[in-house]
Amino acid sequence: MARPFCFNFVVLTVATLILGGLRSVSGAVFGTLFNSIGFETIRWLEAGPEIAGLQLPQVLALSGLMLGVVIVAVMALLPSGLIGNLEIEELLRRRKRRSSSGAP
Repeated sequence: MARPFCFNFVVLTVATLILGGLRSVSGAVFGTLFNSIGFETIRWLEAGPEIAGLQLPQVLALSGLMLGVVIVAVMALLPSGLIGNLEIEELLRRRKRRSSSGAP
């Protein structure tokens, strides 16, 4: 039996990979964390929360709009994603070398 195709899930998966970086596992993990936290925040804002006594209006389709903005911005400004082709271990080694050499 064929399963239904979920276009929104596919777009979210591609956006996660674009955001973190297509060339590393660490990029995919970072993109997933960033997208999850970001989308939960945006969905909370979509519902029209009350912040510091100010009732914000409901903003329908804000998550779709923000997803498009994030995809376009990352592709334009950071074509290899936020992490690029680096892995977390490599980033930690670089930071450790910098701190041991005394460079800021």
